[in-house]
Amino acid sequence: MLEDSELTNAGRGSCLSRDGSVQCDAGVMLDSRGLFAGVGALPGLVRRPVLVARCLLESQLQSPLLPGGLIPPSLLVGHGALDWARANCRDCDVGFVESDNALVTPAARTAYLKYSRLLEAAEQQQQQQRLGPRKRRAESPDSSPSGESTASTAAVERQLGNGGHRCWLTPAAGGGPVSDTVGAVCLDSSGRIAVACSSGGVALKQPGRVGQAAIFGCGCWAESVGDAGVEDDDGGSTGVGCVTSGAGEYLVRCQLAQTCARAALRRSPRRASPAVVSNGDCGGSESSGSDIDAHRQDDLASVAGDCLRREFLGHAFMEGVELRDAGLLLIRRRRQDPNLPLQQLEFLYGHTTEAMCVGWQIVGEGDGEGECEAVVSRQATITDQSHRDVCISGSVYRL
Repeated sequence: MLEDSELTNAGRGSCLSRDGSVQCDAGVMLDSRGLFAGVGALPGLVRRPVLVARCLLESQLQSPLLPGGLIPPSLLVGHGALDWARANCRDCDVGFVESDNALVTPAARTAYLKYSRLLEAAEQQQQQQRLGPRKRRAESPDSSPSGESTASTAAVERQLGNGGHRCWLTPAAGGGPVSDTVGAVCLDSSGRIAVACSSGGVALKQPGRVGQAAIFGCGCWAESVGDAGVEDDDGGSTGVGCVTSGAGEYLVRCQLAQTCARAALRRSPRRASPAVVSNGDCGGSESSGSDIDAHRQDDLASVAGDCLRREFLGHAFMEGVELRDAGLLLIRRRRQDPNLPLQQLEFLYGHTTEAMCVGWQIVGEGDGEGECEAVVSRQATITDQSHRDVCISGSVYRL
């Protein structure tokens, strides 16, 4: 699992909190009945936080009501989540560990020490700015605007950004492999959709902080219409799944996963609009598979492009926000003939970041592993933070 890989910011190898600990968020959602479960600020004593979220969701399926009429929880945080996992997830292979440092990797520790020093320097700089010029000179008579202090300040600003906002960067920042939140969208042969998101959070986060991965509608969303005897606008059924990655506080502010998924549901494949795609070497709509319908692919591309541009980059709640980094995975399946499980599948990814790693796997009947492919999508140019480019690419399959 990706949570076991130190190359991702989830589970082992997660960014460290301000106190040097691992705390993880994860969420799981099904496209039926809006069933969702999440865990937030889960202490680093569980190797696979997303399986705790899955176990929590399964408990909702098994028992709509607990003894005494209590409602089963859908979101647990901190040591409460850990205690629940210990009591209920012994058979779920969540990977309990005994040491608080078991999930801390050398790369994460190195990044933690580096960013801690930079943050300390930034805090000292802020403190000095609060003092009057005369008092600063008295305390440091040898310092000057052109001396080492100014050089250090510039280095801090380059590394951390304005006010330390760059601290969310993952352990691999600064030259290593790309490392970020893990998201997955899954579709079975019957057309049912499940989505999941797992994250180690931002670097030097406040202990107890909960990011978008654990919050309903923000890190992941799955929904379908037309599967309970009620047809959608085109007389069939449609299901969507979406997961997001990026600056968690701002993804929460915009509820990006739910917003994009709902937009994909509202705009059916028959109501295609012109493509809104591509910057750099991402391509407008790189297609593969059999009997591709480019017109329908363009429609989903425009949904994702519109969402990233209008509902994230241009959202009113993002005014004054410099760090507008987001990525998303989106699938939509279509069924018109009730005797067929699935007739069309669209898969798409988009991002405002410089790069995003995407992989997919198709497993056939009786095939244990199936085929697996992965790409790193990159943008050739990144404009000013407030006018980020949006990269969109994807495929349509007629089944």
